[in-house]
Amino acid sequence: MFDHLKPQYVTISRKRHFSFDGAVYPSVTSILSATKPAKDRQALQQWRKRIGVKQAQEISTKAARRGTSVHSAIKYYLRQQPIPEDIETNPFWHSIQPVLTRLDRVHLVESAIYHAESGYAGCYDCLG
Repeated sequence: MFDHLKPQYVTISRKRHFSFDGAVYPSVTSILSATKPAKDRQALQQWRKRIGVKQAQEISTKAARRGTSVHSAIKYYLRQQPIPEDIETNPFWHSIQPVLTRLDRVHLVESAIYHAESGYAGCYDCLG
């Protein structure tokens, strides 16, 4: 019914692009980043200055690790695979897990998608 698309990644000007059927598409994330309002970028830079670059990097790294941990656990859960034990210490897992139990059907997990006419691509986490 649904075919899993495995993306082929291409880096152009340090931005991730996807390649499908010989055509290259920018990622949704790259498009959103490039079109982010200047005031949002400035707010992040001001935050880094206010708390210090080192502390900002530590906070960002810790947040990214938590996010990756939850994302991985969701992927395992949706694929009905054993969930890593360390997820139990992640408070975000406990807030998302009840939502996951309400899913009654999962067609695809972590598949690429692209729109040739509009000219962009990305990966979605779940098609239910």
